[in-house]
Amino acid sequence: KYLQNKIKVDIKGEVNAAGVYELDKGSRVNDLIEKAGGITKNGDTSIINLSKKLEDEMVVIIYTKNEAAALKENKQTNTETY
Repeated sequence: KYLQNKIKVDIKGEVNAAGVYELDKGSRVNDLIEKAGGITKNGDTSIINLSKKLEDEMVVIIYTKNEAAALKENKQTNTETY
């Protein structure tokens, strides 16, 4: 039986052990990264809110330094509102 106080979250990208992890409800992105063995030397968390609370079935992607830089650059030049 699935416990009500647990969530399952998928983490991909520049972490040492990508996959689906079970965490306590109320856990944060930073907790998930720690559980996945931390970020790789090429990982960049500068565009991620590490304090964000996780929700069941979430996917967290840790980008490379190059991907993060491209996303930052795109954000600054993109005038559309989302």
